[in-house]
Amino acid sequence: MIKPLILFVLTCLSLLAYPAYTQKIITAQSGQKIVINPDGTWSEYQDTVKTVNESIINTPVEKKVEAQMAFVNREQDDYQSMRTDILATYKDIKQKQSNNKRNISDIKGDIKKAKKNQLDDLSLKRLEERKLQYYLSEYDLEKEMDAFKQFKISVDRIDKQGFDSKLYQTLRQNYTEFGGSSYVTIEEEEEEEEELSDQVNNDSAVDKQYKNSDISLPAPQFSEAEIRDRDIKRELTYYSFDTDDNDVLRNPPDVECNIKQKGIDKRTRKERTEMESGFLFGYTHPNIKNYFKEKDYLTCNAKLSKVGGLYYLSFEVRIASIKANKTYGSLDKGSGIRIKLINGETVNLYNITASTGHIEPLTGVTVYQTNYPMEKSEFKQLSKTELDKIGVIWSTGYEEYEIYEVDFLINQAECLKSS
Repeated sequence: MIKPLILFVLTCLSLLAYPAYTQKIITAQSGQKIVINPDGTWSEYQDTVKTVNESIINTPVEKKVEAQMAFVNREQDDYQSMRTDILATYKDIKQKQSNNKRNISDIKGDIKKAKKNQLDDLSLKRLEERKLQYYLSEYDLEKEMDAFKQFKISVDRIDKQGFDSKLYQTLRQNYTEFGGSSYVTIEEEEEEEEELSDQVNNDSAVDKQYKNSDISLPAPQFSEAEIRDRDIKRELTYYSFDTDDNDVLRNPPDVECNIKQKGIDKRTRKERTEMESGFLFGYTHPNIKNYFKEKDYLTCNAKLSKVGGLYYLSFEVRIASIKANKTYGSLDKGSGIRIKLINGETVNLYNITASTGHIEPLTGVTVYQTNYPMEKSEFKQLSKTELDKIGVIWSTGYEEYEIYEVDFLINQAECLKSS
């Protein structure tokens, strides 16, 4: 009985003495925790478990932030390089425009002096030819500036608002598509070549893809003049009046049908009927109209064809300039045309043949050839209603052309159906 009692007393004494030989943790009034050592010294308390956990958590976060900062810095470096290129190109175009205007002014003075001094006709003709070239250059430079101005505006916006990744990515994509090949990686070029090769080898699949797609052109914005012209044409179409049988407006002559090909298509092994192409529309800039009195600066010949159950509208656009692929760009695969009819309806068709334009060596004319498949309902729509305007989406922008051969497609469709 005495031994257990003695053992109990010794255990209690050892427990009372234990704190004197260990550290104490106390909390000051400020909330800071302090460690009291057995020798009476003290130090700031540190939670080793919490410190380790924070280190584990913060390390990947810091690395992520560093990686993000590196990505942003790389984007900003790329933007500065692109910005330099854009500003230099913009300045170069402005300088070319300034030089060309000075050339126009000088050549006008030379022609005036030549006429005053009564120079021979050959000398005057050469001066007039130089004047024409300067006016053509002025038109080309105007289109080039119109196409390039968007990039200068984007750069000014970023410079004003501060760097923004989304604005930069949009600018980079648009500028690369425009022709900034220095910003396209080798991998991207290889992917584009592979994709283009696949598309060329699968024309029928591409046809179906574009015909079944939901691609749509932006809604047209009509000016007051356009609405007025359309309404006048519409009134003339439905206005009835008395006339004799010799009036060609009321009794037009029979259409002469010129069929280029009728037989079996070699590629599809289906029946093919193709009309001869004819003039559809033309355009000449006002500054150079004096030099294109017999023909337009830009002309478009068109034709209808049918292969199996599919109808096609084909364009051959001819531009009297060796720089057309720079000022107009290309007619890309999938790019659209908007055909506006005289009754206010529109038909949208999409190109299945990419065309960057090839230059005829003898004439210096740049030629684009495209094909637009259409459904039977679209063919029927175009075969019954006169044309008003045709809008073409070039790689450099959208241009709209007035149509004066308003019954061109009606006549060709009639010949195609009767052949």
